[in-house]
Amino acid sequence: MKYLQRSLVFAPIALPILLWFLSRKFPFVLYIELAIIAIGIAWFIYQYFKITKLFRTISEGSYLPSAVEDFPICETSEAEYRTTRKKMETFILAIERGERIQVKLTAAEINSLATKGITPSRTEFADKLRLPGYYSIVGSQMFVSSITFAPFVSKTGIKTFVHTISLSKEDGKLIETQRLVKENEKSISTKHPGINLSGSTFLSTVLQLDKTLEWVDSMQTVIEKLESIEVLENEVTLRA
Repeated sequence: MKYLQRSLVFAPIALPILLWFLSRKFPFVLYIELAIIAIGIAWFIYQYFKITKLFRTISEGSYLPSAVEDFPICETSEAEYRTTRKKMETFILAIERGERIQVKLTAAEINSLATKGITPSRTEFADKLRLPGYYSIVGSQMFVSSITFAPFVSKTGIKTFVHTISLSKEDGKLIETQRLVKENEKSISTKHPGINLSGSTFLSTVLQLDKTLEWVDSMQTVIEKLESIEVLENEVTLRA
């Protein structure tokens, strides 16, 4: 299996070489090569016009693909963001002073922090090729939905994902584990390796706020002092 996996890496290179070699011995193979090239060019032209039309209709607002139209959007405001940001700053400053403290966040507050109080517009997808991730909490489970531009791997040119996010302690360190549960609205089950929380998108969202790059370094100290992160009763509780 190991050698098979390695050989598959060279398959895209080996096939043209093989066809070229065969065309030297069997002239009719040249016509097969030309047919493959023509099909490839036609497919790329088709994809180009399809994607160009898709972006134009999205940016004009005349048409939204169902994946973009159905993707959840956080309705928020600058006032809501400032209130939640203040709550997180109080939590962070208490940690830096060595105090024991906890803070609870709803999905709406997490999304407000993620978008910094700006309600995303679905028509922005054509410019940014994605929309901000959307956090949701159902009971004791936290989910993050994402949507991205995928021109050559998706029939519609767009892919959507839903991951579960779980946070636990391993060897005294908090670990974030993500599991892909939906792709293009189809349920699947693949588990990704746990990642250190210093690289966690969730913690960057709720702790980094709109601070400068210097804050990224000091954020590591705050993360190390976190004792637990629990998802209960539609809220995330951070304790330090």
